Order: sequence, then C-alpha cells, then structure tokens
Amino acid sequence: MDNPIAWLPTNSKLAAYYQRHKQLTIPELFDTARRMLTVRALQALRLDWELFVEALIADTRAGNVKDRRRFGNLLRAQMRLFSRRAYLDGLTDGGILDATLSDSDDDKIKTMLSENSAFVSGLSETLFKGAGISDAQAAGKPRQWWAGSILPFYQEGFASAGVNPMMEFVGPFGKKPCATCKHLFGQRHRFNVWDRNGLGMVGGSFVGQRTICGKGGKCKHGLVTVIARASGSIRSADKMVQLNLDEIRRNWEDSQRESA
Repeated sequence: MDNPIAWLPTNSKLAAYYQRHKQLTIPELFDTARRMLTVRALQALRLDWELFVEALIADTRAGNVKDRRRFGNLLRAQMRLFSRRAYLDGLTDGGILDATLSDSDDDKIKTMLSENSAFVSGLSETLFKGAGISDAQAAGKPRQWWAGSILPFYQEGFASAGVNPMMEFVGPFGKKPCATCKHLFGQRHRFNVWDRNGLGMVGGSFVGQRTICGKGGKCKHGLVTVIARASGSIRSADKMVQLNLDEIRRNWEDSQRESA
C-alpha cells in the first residue's frame, strides 16, 4: 500500500503522520490540519455550486426554464446564498473562527453581487439565443461560473480577515488599574469594533500602547492579532466603563499634543 494511513479519518491520520515524522512540531501539525480542512471545505462548496449550475443548465436546455427572466432569478438567488457561504469560508480560513460579517463585509458582498448582475445577464442571453449552447460548452460552464462568480467571494473574505482581523486586549496591569482595563482584558473583537469604540489606531499606533487607564494606573495594554472566536462585550452595563471608554481617546490625544 503506497499510503498506509490514507484510509484513516482526518484526526487519526494527522496523529499517525506526526508519529511517522517526529520533526513536525505541534504548531506545524495543527497548521497541516487547518490546511487540509480548508481545502476540504472549499471543495465541498465548489461541488455544491457546480451541481446546482449543472442542473440549472440541464433544466434550461430541456425547456423547463421558460425564459431569461426566470433563469436570471434562479441563478441570482443561489448566487446570493453561495456568495455569503464563500465569503464566510474565506473569513474562517483567514482566522476569524466565528465568521461573522461586519458592516463592511456586507457592503462588499452587495457591491460584488451588483457587479455580477451583467455577468448573469450575459450568461442567460447565451443560453436563450438561437440554438443555445453545445453539450461540450454546457459541460464546462459549472467550473467557469465557479471561477468567475463564487470563488472571488472566498478570496475577498480571506483578504478581509487580514485587513480586519480578530484582536485580543492583552498586556500588564498597573498598580491601580481602572474598571476599563479590567473589563476589557481578554476580550476579543474584530479590529473595526475596537476602532469604532475609540480603542483602535490613532496616528498609526494603538492608544493602549501608551496609557489606556484613565485613573493613572499606567497600564500598558495593546491589541494583538489572534485566531479565535469573538469574546466579551465592550459596551457593558457598567456606567464607569462606558464613561471611561469615551474619555480614553481624548486623554490620549491630549497627552500626544502636550508631548509634541
């Protein structure tokens, strides 16, 4: 047998692989697992899309889809579903494990779907014009449509995870940390959430890299990129925390002006 562990389930296969190749570190082992699962998830999504497109083309050529409008409606409806799945898969593979869409992600998906509208119209025109398409052309369409319409959503989702990553609030406490620091410590949110609450980048540097503690505790916190799920709520019921959050940015900017 060329590959004696090929028949094992993924988790057992990885363990066996590690035993056979001791030079593989634990982080490398998990990176291998992640790559395997990424490829598998993307292949499953692609197969689902290609099966749908193949069936839609067959129905259209058989006369079951009567006109271009009906064809376009069916294709666009599925594109909306598959585009979100692809984008979310891209986010997950980029390190956003809970794979939730931010407002900017939603806007990007809507823009891309709008840009694909002409693409759908062109395809429907090709199918309904004259004799339509040949068997050979029909066989190649599912793969072409995957590459041209759905795969870009996955790629954009993956890119978004890099631009707007999951970040955790970490760092040492001062002698008398304020309620803000204690409340935020260990929370994880995507970068735009921190930034929207005045805890993001100011002049290219995170405000917490100076003194985030409004009570003079000289805490030295910062945000680090992590591969994890979101955790915590920035806006809690603690009024002191809410007030401190609003003051942090102003205090930091004042200190920067004084030191300039």
